Amino acid sequence: MKKPDRQTSTLADIVDQFVEEWARNATTSGLAATLGCTELDALTAILTASGRPDAATLWIEDHQHAEPTDCHGHAAPCLDPGPLPHDEHGRYSPIPGTEYPFSISDVARAAVVLLGPDWHAESGSFGVTAIITGPYIGGFGLLVDGDGDLCIEFTRYEEDDWPESPELPDGVESYFGGVFLSEAASASDGLDFLAAQVTAAVRAVTGR
Repeated sequence: MKKPDRQTSTLADIVDQFVEEWARNATTSGLAATLGCTELDALTAILTASGRPDAATLWIEDHQHAEPTDCHGHAAPCLDPGPLPHDEHGRYSPIPGTEYPFSISDVARAAVVLLGPDWHAESGSFGVTAIITGPYIGGFGLLVDGDGDLCIEFTRYEEDDWPESPELPDGVESYFGGVFLSEAASASDGLDFLAAQVTAAVRAVTGR
């Protein structure tokens, strides 16, 4: 970011520059230990209110892990989203990446971590689809269908020896193309939960 001209800059410009400088990882190193708890709270409040709770978290972690310290702990920063963002025409217009913080391909990649080292994930276009492959001929395609369900599509191959009628885990149902997460699973359930559901479904289908 270009530094604001002190002669023409607004308070918002100055705050943006302050946040940019104090949100750097290199800045936190060494300095967090020198701040008192009250000073740290004031700094992290500015960072959080300016949309950088991640930077506030770094300051808190470096401050609390410093030795010696009399710090008894700080609560994790919580960004108050305030009113929903709208454009000049009144249309809902969230900042990209804030409404849906992870993609379908992120779910796939988190699932292969749980499935094990023999499994891999490939992102589809724009991350809205993904393919999970493992030690089988058949792979698993992740996508969201027209009903908003997270689907896991696959094709059976005789060589893979998957069970014909797998016992699916709770929250997973079968359909003509594979299985899907039922009970209105959505992004609000979180990446870890969805990845665990996909993992359980894949293990049930493969019987492993």
